[in-house]
Amino acid sequence: MKLLEERPVTLTEVKELLEKRKKDAPKTRKLGEKIKEAMPAQAAPAEGAPEEEKPAEEKKEETGELSYEQQNTLDYAQKFAKLSPKDAAELEKKLAETGLLNEKQIISLINVLPKKDDEVKAILAKDKTELGEEQIKTVAKIIKEYRK
Repeated sequence: MKLLEERPVTLTEVKELLEKRKKDAPKTRKLGEKIKEAMPAQAAPAEGAPEEEKPAEEKKEETGELSYEQQNTLDYAQKFAKLSPKDAAELEKKLAETGLLNEKQIISLINVLPKKDDEVKAILAKDKTELGEEQIKTVAKIIKEYRK
């Protein structure tokens, strides 16, 4: 698998991406089968010649199926993603507008949706970020608007 981009993502985004990939999997598999059927006879390996065995991950990647790790990640995201994609994007924008947090901290806060000021403080302590009480209350108040 080729890495195209590396950035923090919310559980909601993970869920959305993996569900889309899983939904598109049958279409990809059918396309692969059609291509195989349409291959000219001379392009096919000779009878009795051993075919190169591809690793299981490459086979799944070609068919669009989710790997074991991806399926586990999707299960986790479905279970713990707390916001809709729209709400997660809005919350991310509002938290970024405060200018108090970096992207990683914003994503962590969206994934956890802390209920109390102390929980916000604990999440931010990981990055050694010191915010004043008023700033933490501001962040907690914004998050509270989206917590159900």
